[in-house]
Amino acid sequence: MLNKVVNVAAFQLTWWASVLGAASSKGWIGPAVAACILPLHVCLAVDRLAMIKTIGLVGGLGYLADSVLGLARVLEFQGNDFGGRFLAPLWLLGLWLVFATTLGSSLSWLSSRLRLAAVLGAAFGPVSYYAGFNLGALQLGAPHLRSLFIIAIVWSLLLPLAFRVDRYFASAGAAFRRSTV
Repeated sequence: MLNKVVNVAAFQLTWWASVLGAASSKGWIGPAVAACILPLHVCLAVDRLAMIKTIGLVGGLGYLADSVLGLARVLEFQGNDFGGRFLAPLWLLGLWLVFATTLGSSLSWLSSRLRLAAVLGAAFGPVSYYAGFNLGALQLGAPHLRSLFIIAIVWSLLLPLAFRVDRYFASAGAAFRRSTV
């Protein structure tokens, strides 16, 4: 239970550092926090290799999704020194990488409930982006309601996919450990 509380706190710390850092033109703060938190999660993981694979693939998929949303002008990022118009800012990458650690920990209760994950992703994904918009970390494309609807669709697909990735790497690691014992 304590690990799940620490996982939620670490993700919230990363979210706030990323969003407030981006809003104050200090986009490096979020990635710096993520760089401190990620090694701790990996060290505490039962299966470190599975955790690293999940972080890499889920983080990459989420970052790619945000980059595509940026290209489609659903999201707009000010002061993005990293990828200009083609890639989302690095603070979103750090946020996605740390989000991936929640799948097998604080959000693990949702892992076998993929339909519910789709519904909750559709509901709460846009809420997170809307909060980031209200805090000044990003802009929503006009009209805002259309952008939030598109984000809801993306999250309804992305969250169940992320759980499938996490389960795949966790089960592959367990199968490998059984075969080597």
